[in-house]
Amino acid sequence: MDRLVEDLIQESMSRGEFDNLAGSGKPLKHQASNPYVDFITHKMNQVNECAVHSLAAMDIIVMCCEILQSCGRHSAHTHTSVHP
Repeated sequence: MDRLVEDLIQESMSRGEFDNLAGSGKPLKHQASNPYVDFITHKMNQVNECAVHSLAAMDIIVMCCEILQSCGRHSAHTHTSVHP
């Protein structure tokens, strides 16, 4: 079967049937989704991507809070040691 399809494609190419296709020589348009992935898999990938970004944002927020808390403790110690 694969060989038959390949032979048909080669014959069409030799006859020039692919020479004047619309968009020939231009880059393909960007597709937001993979045309070979079913709808459910596509949606699951979107959910997973969103979750990954949310977790990364949460990690950054937690880290910023920890930095601010440690700066607050540091400034509290600095103020008490500078002004007894």
